Amino acid sequence: MGILVIISNHIILKRMVQCCQMAQGILIHIRVGMVTHNPILEHRSLICHIIQGIAKMRMKVNRKQFRDDSNKNRLCSFLYNQGGLTVNKLSPIKDNVFYLKSDNDEYILKNNKFSSSIEQQWNFFEKLTFNQSNKFTCFPNGSQIIEGFGVFWTLSPYISGQSLQYRLHSDREDALITLRKFHKEATDIKIENPKIKTPIYVKWYNRLEKLHQTRHIMEQFGFLYLYEDILRTTKSRLKVLANLDWHSIEKKSVVNWTWTHGDVASHNFLRDNSNIVHLIDFDLLSMSPQIYDHIQLGQRFLPYVNWSLDRLLSYSVYDEQLDFSLWLYGITVPSDIIREWWHFTSRNHSNNKFIWYLNRLSEDWKHRVQFVEEVDIMLR
Repeated sequence: MGILVIISNHIILKRMVQCCQMAQGILIHIRVGMVTHNPILEHRSLICHIIQGIAKMRMKVNRKQFRDDSNKNRLCSFLYNQGGLTVNKLSPIKDNVFYLKSDNDEYILKNNKFSSSIEQQWNFFEKLTFNQSNKFTCFPNGSQIIEGFGVFWTLSPYISGQSLQYRLHSDREDALITLRKFHKEATDIKIENPKIKTPIYVKWYNRLEKLHQTRHIMEQFGFLYLYEDILRTTKSRLKVLANLDWHSIEKKSVVNWTWTHGDVASHNFLRDNSNIVHLIDFDLLSMSPQIYDHIQLGQRFLPYVNWSLDRLLSYSVYDEQLDFSLWLYGITVPSDIIREWWHFTSRNHSNNKFIWYLNRLSEDWKHRVQFVEEVDIMLR
């Protein structure tokens, strides 16, 4: 497989070389030269999309390597030799997550590119008293983490159950209850070298760059007006948020050692066979203001309450006006829309599928704009 890219900008070239060095198994030719009419050079966002695509192609190659029998056997041998784990059954759940059955137990086997993330989770779990989570467990030989195939591997007990569905009112309530329990227990947990994320509005500013990189797609299918409206709304909301006293907001989190889950999607809440809801997948765990989780949860609830402000307010957990205003105003930032759109564009789709998605997004955006207007009236 080969990709030919002609580039004259040396800054862009440097970034692409870095990416190409990561792209194992993909032959990429880069020629540096002056090109009078080069459509790639006219669209920096398109170049960024190519870079992201190359990196994702590399990830897909690595993540799917254990789906065939020969590589599964290699993995099983590795788990036995390095972890003392006998594998009777190994089934992929998603790219880096497997269901594993040993002689006596069932597990979730997971790999991660970064050992620092896993080590922080281990340190955190050792002090967390919250029992509705699938904390890591040691491998049979006592190892907490084993390294192989260029990644780091962990074990968690397998929990049989079903993911929550935010379209159901009862599941939304249970997700909120479970999150509040977790936040209560995830306070004053002190570990060495905690991961502290940047303020949420900075993350959202960075997400704007992803929207920029997809401008040509929206324009191609006749939805440039939608791109411009989402961009304008996001910028105006972030301008207000940037003026808040983030030092005080973040300092309070550091002083109180409060932690956030980081990804409160419905599939990370699991109802077991005893009707107990568990919070799973702590890869994005960080020491942060817990309101960040609640803002994201509100954004995820919004389509399922038909963008109704009155219905959303029933899920508020804040009494103080400052926290309430930050929570509600944060939900108006369409960072979730940009996130889902970016994920959609990262996969291969037909033109008809793109048009279908953008038509649906256009209709949903009308409801979102109305919700934003209602919030602004309330907060005046």
